[in-house]
Order: sequence, then structure tokens, then C-alpha cells
Amino acid sequence: MQNAMLQYSMYMTSQGMTRDAAKKIKPSQFQLIKEEKIFKTKEELAEIARKKEEERKAAMFSMFDPALLDQLKSATNNEA
Repeated sequence: MQNAMLQYSMYMTSQGMTRDAAKKIKPSQFQLIKEEKIFKTKEELAEIARKKEEERKAAMFSMFDPALLDQLKSATNNEA
């Protein structure tokens, strides 16, 4: 958000800026990451951690042969 505010202030103070154009511009238009929040709740942090863990597991499973993974899954299902 700090980067967006810096870009916004530089754009607004340029010499060619008109009042009509200035009314149409908002700092949110300069955000690089649209879902950027400075302070996150505990639930949002937990959701981010859960997504990272899922991505890590998916990356780990992608390294193995799919046939081997199917064999392992069927073996664990038969035991249960």
C-alpha cells in the first residue's frame, strides 16, 4: 500500500494534472496486489497458512510417480 500511495502522490503532483482527472484517480488503482491488507485477522492468517501447506503438499506429491501414489492410497484404504 505504501508503494501505491507514493505512486498516487507523484501522479497527483505532476504539472499536467487537471482537476477533472484528479477527481477520477484513486490510490487503489495503483495497488500491485489487489487483496493487500496491512493488518490481517487470525482467521486470515490461518487461511493463508493452510493454503501454503496445501501448495507444499501438492508440490511434494508431484515429485512422485502417480502409480506409486495410487498404490500407497489403496494400501492405506485397505488397512482402514
